[in-house]
Amino acid sequence: MVKPNGVKEYILRLLERQDRSVGEIRRKAKEHDFAEDEVSEAIEYLQKIKIIDDKRYAESLTRTYLNVRMAGKRYIENKLRQHLLPAEVIKEVISNIEPETELEQAKQAVEKWLKKNVGRSYNQDKLFRYLIGKGFDYDTIKRISTNKRDNF
Repeated sequence: MVKPNGVKEYILRLLERQDRSVGEIRRKAKEHDFAEDEVSEAIEYLQKIKIIDDKRYAESLTRTYLNVRMAGKRYIENKLRQHLLPAEVIKEVISNIEPETELEQAKQAVEKWLKKNVGRSYNQDKLFRYLIGKGFDYDTIKRISTNKRDNF
């Protein structure tokens, strides 16, 4: 692999493949021994022209985790931390998730689990653990079990 001429070119090559957070970009640049001040200058410039935007990236990841992974707030928050996003951005994005949206995602996760486990003996504890693993909190799970008392 040919090393790009400068930090900005390197960052742009990283971003060609996928969006990344400022933290991820800094980590990658550090692995390639770029000077910290050059990295900061390049990031600042790319943020100024809206190529790098942690909030936009966090919102995009959140939509993906909600709609594709059917995940709850805790799971999403953990994943956003893994992407090295700032705590204030994570807090803002997580707070924008409506409780009803999370409830709907939990219901879909239950439906998926029930389809996957059709024919097996039903175990409410396993379903509860599955939902906790998906990042749903106890209150959300309890609301589902109250709504689907007969099916749950």
